[in-house]
Amino acid sequence: MQIHKRNTGTSIVYSGYFSLYMILLMDFFPFSIAFMAFGPFSFPSLLFSVIFIILYTLVLFLLQRTNWSR
Repeated sequence: MQIHKRNTGTSIVYSGYFSLYMILLMDFFPFSIAFMAFGPFSFPSLLFSVIFIILYTLVLFLLQRTNWSR
């Protein structure tokens, strides 16, 4: 019973990773549009990329921490 619960938990985590990647891909389109519109080294595109990287690492770290604690 416990093993079955763990398996469903890991499958839920993996599906969460998949949906997270899809959401990040959908969120990356405005960033790439801003990247092309404002140029690679302008302020808005740099700000977008920094916010994107920080959110990405934070969400992945939280997912991994909740997975390890179980």
